[in-house]
Amino acid sequence: AALCGNWGVPVLLVTGDSATCDEGKALLGSGLTTVAVKEGLGRYSARQFPAARAREMIEQGAKRALGDLKAVQPYDPGSPCTIDVEYKVTSAVDKLRRAHGVEIVDARRIRSTARRPNGLSATSIRGPWSRP
Repeated sequence: AALCGNWGVPVLLVTGDSATCDEGKALLGSGLTTVAVKEGLGRYSARQFPAARAREMIEQGAKRALGDLKAVQPYDPGSPCTIDVEYKVTSAVDKLRRAHGVEIVDARRIRSTARRPNGLSATSIRGPWSRP
């Protein structure tokens, strides 16, 4: 949302599990269209709709979201902008010890700060498991 908002573009649709949808509404407001296609049960499990039904739900949600392009304002996290990431395991943070623009907060948390969202460390946004 912060990256889109950096260029004045609102996020109109969030899909995923119910917790993700709830977090999206809390951050972006009640005008946000959300489609919960699964319910998280644990770290590695979820109860989900069958793929064909989930696709239908997302398509219907996208049509609703595009029906009101002013329902959500572009998100502006302010300046400077900081992203904090907390990992479940310390090995993820260990991989970032020498990453440019990443501050190690503690054994499981990192932080990146920039003037605007597009200046945040790509490593902190993508995570140590991604390749550039």
